[in-house]
Amino acid sequence: MQVVEYQTILSDLFPSIESLTVKPQYQWLNQIEVRKIIVYGREKSGKTELVRKLAEVFIERYGLENCNIVSSRNADLLMQTGLDQSKLVNVLVWDDATLQKIGRETASRFFRIRHLMTLRRTGLIVAIVICHRLHGIPIEFRTEPDYILFKSLPIGYDKSVVKRFVGIKGIRYLREIITNGERSKTLVYDCRRDEA
Repeated sequence: MQVVEYQTILSDLFPSIESLTVKPQYQWLNQIEVRKIIVYGREKSGKTELVRKLAEVFIERYGLENCNIVSSRNADLLMQTGLDQSKLVNVLVWDDATLQKIGRETASRFFRIRHLMTLRRTGLIVAIVICHRLHGIPIEFRTEPDYILFKSLPIGYDKSVVKRFVGIKGIRYLREIITNGERSKTLVYDCRRDEA
């Protein structure tokens, strides 16, 4: 694991408006960018607050008129009705993801989320899953995320899995967050680049 400043990691989460609005070379080409994020933390660790702050950053960066931000505890409803094809940026937040079973159709929609945009060929879709147990969320939603944001140190089986991602240095950082009660701190892991 390589340790870098958070601005370096999160810069890819907020692509420029210019790159999101470039018309595809071919009419049938879908150039919608997708980012999948897992936000992990124990109860009262600040997961929801972090996602609210991310939503504010999306609005600041792209403007309220270009953003659709939807949060729900019901994944089926979120995947069926959450996308707004008139907006450049869609942020779908599945809160308390470990508390609900999901249907096969929901998982299928999640994997082809950019193809659900039939009226738009450019833009950004950000799917955020908030959970307090990594292995409590369906495997479909935890495979191949772009980022995992840790608000606290995982326990049990989750801890050994996270240790493989972030190493001893990352585990120490998460312990420090808990020990000092610093809810404003987050360990960001970029799964694509193996950087934290």
